[in-house]
Amino acid sequence: YLVTVCTTWKSREFQHSYDGVIYMVCASLGFAIMENILYVASGGIGTGILRAFTAIPLHCTVGVIMGALYAKGREAAYAGDRGMGIYRAGIYSWLI
Repeated sequence: YLVTVCTTWKSREFQHSYDGVIYMVCASLGFAIMENILYVASGGIGTGILRAFTAIPLHCTVGVIMGALYAKGREAAYAGDRGMGIYRAGIYSWLI
């Protein structure tokens, strides 16, 4: 999350709300791949197959939610509504 925010917050390519969703889904799936490699290395191929049907969809779903909230927070910050963006980010952090 932190790497994605640091590299995309001021990016000129970040022009639409769905850009945030795409960035966060890519970040969460990249994390899931690394996590699954470590789990398969320690737990075997059965663990990898189980996680392919459970962890991958979960990471993708969470990435969509994170991306939507990230895009809304960024839009609010650039619209001058900093208080609401900080409030949303705080609520999101509290929920997780």
